[in-house]
Amino acid sequence: MWRQMRRKALAFVISFEQIQMFTGEQKPLGPKQVVYIYRNMKDPAKLDYREMLMSQVKAQFGDVTLNDLLQVERLTRIFTEPAE
Repeated sequence: MWRQMRRKALAFVISFEQIQMFTGEQKPLGPKQVVYIYRNMKDPAKLDYREMLMSQVKAQFGDVTLNDLLQVERLTRIFTEPAE
């Protein structure tokens, strides 16, 4: 799922959950969900991104939507506060 706003920002979630079991070699399990947040999408010189585990997003912001993450106040926190 992704969301683009007038702020030229984008957020999406990638799930690494294993949804199918099969015999043979299995890939190692990874984090269930990772959130990627990009800003300054229209200016390659200023393009910046962060990746956060969904659990980190929930700990920092509560149960918010991707659209909520793209609000100016949250974008500012995401890109200025050190990752936990």
